[in-house]
Amino acid sequence: MILVRNLITYVVGVISLFVFANTAIADGFTLQLDEQTISYTLPEGYCLLDPANNPKDKVIWDEANLNGNGRKTVFRYGLMDCESLKEMRTGSEEANFILVALAVSTTDGSTYRKLPEGASNGWFFNKVRPRINKGIEVDEEANSYDRINTALSRMEKPDTEDAALPMGVFEESEEAIYAGIYSPVVSGGETETLASIMSFFPADRHILVFVVSQRFEGIASYMEALKTSKQFTRGLLRQNGLLAE
Repeated sequence: MILVRNLITYVVGVISLFVFANTAIADGFTLQLDEQTISYTLPEGYCLLDPANNPKDKVIWDEANLNGNGRKTVFRYGLMDCESLKEMRTGSEEANFILVALAVSTTDGSTYRKLPEGASNGWFFNKVRPRINKGIEVDEEANSYDRINTALSRMEKPDTEDAALPMGVFEESEEAIYAGIYSPVVSGGETETLASIMSFFPADRHILVFVVSQRFEGIASYMEALKTSKQFTRGLLRQNGLLAE
């Protein structure tokens, strides 16, 4: 889980500060954003981490740095595929986990950041896209597979033992913009890498971000993480009547 640490720093740099106001329920969660209530029932096969009551979950939580390491960026909970979570709770470090976290943007830690009245999703994407693609050449005519393949060809081993390298926007839809992160960790002369996809999307006017991460095993890892990210993003919007279909 150490692989996840610098993702939070990167996300902050894209759209500033994130924090939760939430209630966890057995199979999902509820976010209260000003007058807006966002409820979400987890897809089958996923379970919430329970760091307050399960010591093993707290280890996963802390090592994934969901606490933000003292920063004002705070993920109040995360979730994982249930099989991997079960294995990790028994002490396994070999599970091919899928870790998911959700953040909501604020201006000062308590005031939720919202799109201006009347602003469209496209307006928001036009604001956030340049930040995600800063310093990265992205072929906007290419499909997601080719974008990922090109981005991977540019990745190099980091000079530090913990890095989160932005890969640019991989895909856009009417509801979300999806970007990649390449996170190699050098330890004992060996490198292990995390593949992550972030989806940035407005829920009505509030700005949310899903981060989906798993161990890197080639381009297929990013395609799978992208599929999972779409599942969570579209699922949350659909369950709250915010997805135009």
